[in-house]
Amino acid sequence: MKIILWTLTLGASILALLGCYAVGTFVGHGEQIVPWEPTLTVETPTPPPAPLQAQPVAAAPHAIIKAPDLLAATQTQVAPAPVAVAAPKEDLPKPLLPVEPDPNIVQVSAPEQPEKTAAPTQPAMPSVSAEKMIEDAAKLDSNSTRRSVYVAVAKRPDLGPNAQVRLINDTYDNLLSETAMEEVFITLIQNPAFAPAAQHAILKRADDFLSESAKQRITAALTPK
Repeated sequence: MKIILWTLTLGASILALLGCYAVGTFVGHGEQIVPWEPTLTVETPTPPPAPLQAQPVAAAPHAIIKAPDLLAATQTQVAPAPVAVAAPKEDLPKPLLPVEPDPNIVQVSAPEQPEKTAAPTQPAMPSVSAEKMIEDAAKLDSNSTRRSVYVAVAKRPDLGPNAQVRLINDTYDNLLSETAMEEVFITLIQNPAFAPAAQHAILKRADDFLSESAKQRITAALTPK
């Protein structure tokens, strides 16, 4: 049975192939096959441009140089020099004769003016106040610099009682040398503006910071002479 089926199938396949071939042969019977030939394109080269012709250059005109007239140059006339004319002599002034004083006229001399004496100049006040100088001196690092500032403040004529007391307290607190303290106090005592409140402040704290010899010198300075 299988052999019969394979035989029928193979036969049908062969018939189908033959039928397709026959149909194709009949359809393409009248067509003509044209072979393909490559075409070549030839480009003609462009001719080179014609060379430029140089134009003739015109000749430069000849400059006409006129010869100098030597004869006219030699015939130049020289102007005569001006003749100096003497100026007329002026009459010289006659010397004045001395005038003798008249004995009948009494001469009065001008009164002598008294000489003006210059007024004594007062020292210029510093622009910084005493309180500001004392406050800034406490911020300085050097003991000698603070002493110099305190001595300068103690010499100020405009130093009030409150500023004097503050100067004394800051001197005790910020100066380490007893000699420096004594110098500031003696300078303040010699100031004409020295106040009794400042004297009380000096003596109040002298026992804590000053030696006996320093207190004696300060007491002697406080004693009126």
